[in-house]
Amino acid sequence: MGKLWNKRGSEMVEASIVMPLVILTILSTIFLLLYFYQCLNDQVSCHQKLVEMSIQGKQTFAVKKSGTSTSKKMQGITGVTMHHSYHSRTYVINIAKGIRLGEMFHDR
Repeated sequence: MGKLWNKRGSEMVEASIVMPLVILTILSTIFLLLYFYQCLNDQVSCHQKLVEMSIQGKQTFAVKKSGTSTSKKMQGITGVTMHHSYHSRTYVINIAKGIRLGEMFHDR
């Protein structure tokens, strides 16, 4: 009768129930961190693209727009699809042309 109430057996049953949940939670957290890293990487590449467009621009003043979208199916405990869209704009100001225009108005 003492073997029916063995604590070691109950600990094994408890561990066999809890450990898969702990592992799935850790994996879900890792997948979520990878998703946020991908979103951040897309935002940085969008910003770099806008900076390059503003440097190469020949206009005196312009507004350049760019956007990116990230979508990823999450794995682990949940099966949802995470979606994030990012839109950005930058103002292109050619300082040299602006100074020349200012000098033109001051000469009159």
